Amino acid sequence: MIFGLAAQVLTFAFATPLICALQLGCSITARRPHADNIRVPRAVLVALPLIFVVGFMVPTNIMVLPAPAVIPVDVKQIAIAMWHPWPGYVSILTTVAYFILSPFFSENQRASMSSLRWVYAFAFINASLSHLVSWIVSLATVIVPSLFADHVLETLHPANVFAIPLPWSGLTVDNVGDGVHVFLRWDYLIGSAGILLWAIQLYTVAHKQLGDVSWVSFLFKVTLLTALVGPAGTAVELVWERDELVFSETGGSRQQVSKAKKST
Repeated sequence: MIFGLAAQVLTFAFATPLICALQLGCSITARRPHADNIRVPRAVLVALPLIFVVGFMVPTNIMVLPAPAVIPVDVKQIAIAMWHPWPGYVSILTTVAYFILSPFFSENQRASMSSLRWVYAFAFINASLSHLVSWIVSLATVIVPSLFADHVLETLHPANVFAIPLPWSGLTVDNVGDGVHVFLRWDYLIGSAGILLWAIQLYTVAHKQLGDVSWVSFLFKVTLLTALVGPAGTAVELVWERDELVFSETGGSRQQVSKAKKST
């Protein structure tokens, strides 16, 4: 909750790389990943997609309703204010789900891996969908421009959608909305780059300890995935692969220790 709210208050670009750096430097799960220290309770895994829908998607969709066409302006302002602490909603609901649902879910390794894969698939779809839609819509203005009204063709052109306004370019804006748009592009670029570098570090550390890394194919994969599904989607995929490797190589230790204690 603290880290999520920090990203909301201090901006995504500032807080997220800082949080990722702290995790890489302080957490044993980053330096020596093992099935026993990265394992997530199955009750949390089962509930997490629904928690994300309730804690993030619902407030977000209410916030983006157009005003005054659908909701009054004052309700829109309340919805925006209610959206900001969404990491707190997710954290609180996750804690509640853990305490309430844990008695109903045994820590079965196969079932836990199935739930973990579903969580990662859900995260990957959410992280990559907006990037894919942006690519498809903007490329469609070039391939089939007849689908669009003339006044939006230039705005949705890939050169405008994916343009990066450089601070030294002398760019000026006509209103606050345009300025916020420029700010949010840099906020996204810096924050998501931090997440991607964090995921690359987790992936490479795990593969150096438990497997092997082909750097040429790895860099090609990262570049291709970043172009297709964005840096956040690529980060989800890399951490997913990291966890699969860790569980496949070290996942049996807890069961072996338990059996040894029983036999003793």
